Amino acid sequence: MKQLSEIFAELFDAIIDAVDENNFFACANVSLDFIAVAEMANFKDGVFIGEVFEGLFNQMKILSKDFDLDDEELMQFRELAKQRVQIIANSYQKSDKNEVYEALKEIRNDVTVLQMKTFRFHESKSDSCVYEGHCDGS
Repeated sequence: MKQLSEIFAELFDAIIDAVDENNFFACANVSLDFIAVAEMANFKDGVFIGEVFEGLFNQMKILSKDFDLDDEELMQFRELAKQRVQIIANSYQKSDKNEVYEALKEIRNDVTVLQMKTFRFHESKSDSCVYEGHCDGS
């Protein structure tokens, strides 16, 4: 039987690989797996990490689907995200969680900054009312 740390290592690797491929759908799905495994193991830090990942990768999934993202900004985000996920993977088992929380804070901020730039400066690919502000059908 695999140890919990082996399962988490595989999940972290899967997220890093999916980020590298701009596959934020896979990242969001792996995040759900991360949450499920952590919850079954009663590992609260793991649930928290998975929840943060789920939220930010769901946002990236929407951004990549609904907007033409700038290649350079996306590449920069991918590189930072891979680095930050690796920091989390290397430090989540330590008793001092400062590295984990700092990396989670940074990756959460990275997505928010990209999201705000995208909403301000990029055209939506769709007529989604979420971005246009007219969900009443007008």
